[in-house]
Amino acid sequence: MVKIYLLPTPIGDDPDAFFTSEIRSHFKNLSVFVAENAKTLRSLLGTHFPERDQSTIAVYDQPAEDDPHGWQMLWEDLQGINACGLVSDAGNPCVADPGYRFVDQCIRRSHEIIPIAGPSSILLALMASGMNGQDFRFHGYLPRDNNNLRGALRRMEQDVSRHGTTQIWIETPYRNEKMLKAACTALSGEMRLCIAAGLQTQQQHIRTLTIRSWKKIDEPGLHKIPAVFCLGR
Repeated sequence: MVKIYLLPTPIGDDPDAFFTSEIRSHFKNLSVFVAENAKTLRSLLGTHFPERDQSTIAVYDQPAEDDPHGWQMLWEDLQGINACGLVSDAGNPCVADPGYRFVDQCIRRSHEIIPIAGPSSILLALMASGMNGQDFRFHGYLPRDNNNLRGALRRMEQDVSRHGTTQIWIETPYRNEKMLKAACTALSGEMRLCIAAGLQTQQQHIRTLTIRSWKKIDEPGLHKIPAVFCLGR
């Protein structure tokens, strides 16, 4: 049985403040990691743990979900180890992150899963939105096709109106302003939309406004800034 540590990675401008003694210890002591992006992990280790011998670190890219051969190669490479760390590009692994597929495979093989607490931009946005935190739904990325996107936004509005369920989603940073325009077109004026942008950075700005109020803002300042969208009452 292998111990699988689910290790958070920094978000924001002050990564040094992020690394608690527990998190730092795991990054220092583990010799094997599973990562969605090998380059990102190598950069993080090189920046914050330069004393490590990079040559002793094996980084595995996430196999495709429908590629049994890729999974088999991964498990063969993990043979004989006692522990490894799963990391995401930013924040907690497995939340808005494909790492859950790896955890699922580990559970099926009876490995021990050990989650380590860390930051989640989704939860930070919900906390700051002023919206229902007891009943919420995360959608990931919404459709890019205009008609499908409009339909998804209107279904979310119906869920808010009927059940009070806060709706949360994300978008590729360079498409943030297009998303806001689509929301302003598809949603009724009294709906409240929170946009939490640049969380944990000097660019951070979090605003919860009605759609009617968002329509009056010419420069929302969202271009290429990571953002989380929350829709609610």
